Amino acid sequence: MKSIKTILGLSLILLAVISSRQVTHSGSENSRPVYHIPITSEINYGEYGFVRRGIEDALQDSAALIILQIDTYGGRVDACIDIVGAIDSAGEVPVYAFVEDKAWSAGALIALACEKIYMKDGSTIGSATPVTGEGEELSEKYVSAIRAKFLATAQKNGHPQNIAAAMVDQNIKVSEVLIDGEKRYLTPEQIEKAAENKDVTISETVSDKGQLLNLTARDAARFTLSEGTKNNIESILEKEGMRESPVVKITKNWAEHLASFLTGGMVSSLLMTLGFLFLFLEFEEPGLGVPGILGICCFGLFFFGRHIVYLADWIHVLLFAIGVLLILLEIFVIPDFGLSGIAGGALVLLSVYFALSPFSVPRQPWDFQTFQINLLMIMSSLIVSIIGSLVIIHNMDKIPGLNKVMHAGNLVTPKSSCSGVQNQKQPEKANIKIGTEGTAVTDLRPVGRIRFGERIFDGVSQQGFVEKGTKVKVIETGDNRILVEKKET
Repeated sequence: MKSIKTILGLSLILLAVISSRQVTHSGSENSRPVYHIPITSEINYGEYGFVRRGIEDALQDSAALIILQIDTYGGRVDACIDIVGAIDSAGEVPVYAFVEDKAWSAGALIALACEKIYMKDGSTIGSATPVTGEGEELSEKYVSAIRAKFLATAQKNGHPQNIAAAMVDQNIKVSEVLIDGEKRYLTPEQIEKAAENKDVTISETVSDKGQLLNLTARDAARFTLSEGTKNNIESILEKEGMRESPVVKITKNWAEHLASFLTGGMVSSLLMTLGFLFLFLEFEEPGLGVPGILGICCFGLFFFGRHIVYLADWIHVLLFAIGVLLILLEIFVIPDFGLSGIAGGALVLLSVYFALSPFSVPRQPWDFQTFQINLLMIMSSLIVSIIGSLVIIHNMDKIPGLNKVMHAGNLVTPKSSCSGVQNQKQPEKANIKIGTEGTAVTDLRPVGRIRFGERIFDGVSQQGFVEKGTKVKVIETGDNRILVEKKET
């Protein structure tokens, strides 16, 4: 019996170890593995998180080579720059690119960040002019910054720099020339300067002015951008003398698939809007009812998705939690809307901003574009949620069942008798009508206890904090709800 338990325990441990790896192996285990990471989606932070995780796994597994299989139209510049940074972090482990169909825009820069580029016959690379979300070309300042990044990346990895620049800037003309028998790719200005001292022969024009460079697989090989055409990973490994190396293909796990969805612009904006909306409703009538739970769930999904793609850390969640606690402290403990509420609101907004942005302070032109987009997203979510919460609060009694749903599970429940007076749960049955005057028997923060004649009920102040003993007047009634304001003296 003991041996059976031991075998069962070892089996469970082995199963856990096997299932914890999101990879599939092929080939012999006697050599260092080759990691195969496909990039086949739009370049965004979901894709960045996946590529970074794959490279980290490869380094931990002492991989001999990493191959990025690229098939993308492009995407976000900031996410692409971070993918390039992840490639650079591979250090001594070489990273190759295999363009299966297309490496356009951001995909071209990712390919240039690799030590070697292989392309499948019929594939293309290039077309990297930066555009806005509406498809409009950006300013020369922006294009210049992207061009410089392409040039620096190509130079670092030994790729033709002017060919890389012509993929970004249509105003660059590049020609293939022979200088003392050596093949070079130069602009007209560079050709003119070289001709002063050396014998220069122009072979052909690679890219003319007015057109954005996009190369086929055969042209890329002819112009020495790629190592040649290969139709699969196996043929690349055979050429590199690594045919017997085991191949580890990285695939997205469920969390990365979910994160790709949650970090999309529309979904992130929706989660923020709903999160703010539900929290505003909860702050209006506190007690961790349905609005509070839904608000926490929305922001939980928001931070979870961004944590998976390395944008949000525990410190951002902690800032958010502290901010909410400071706001609650303002509502329940400190009268009026003062320093605690302002500080709490600022921390909530900062935590959301940091989770949205891959930087603390924008520096590059694409950072400023991301900053503007994120700022607009936050402000839009706030405005929509504020308007939405006001509409819901003022129409809560007109929508059947909404009042009960919004207060289901609320911890602020009618208390038992106060000073020997029996509490009533239905204000309408007790003839508490609009205009009825009463006295706050507790502080209203904004929820508290109000005396109407010989009866005491839970009430909500429209103005926030109301001090105990203040005269109030009913301005709205409904199921389980009395809304009051201070009586004018």
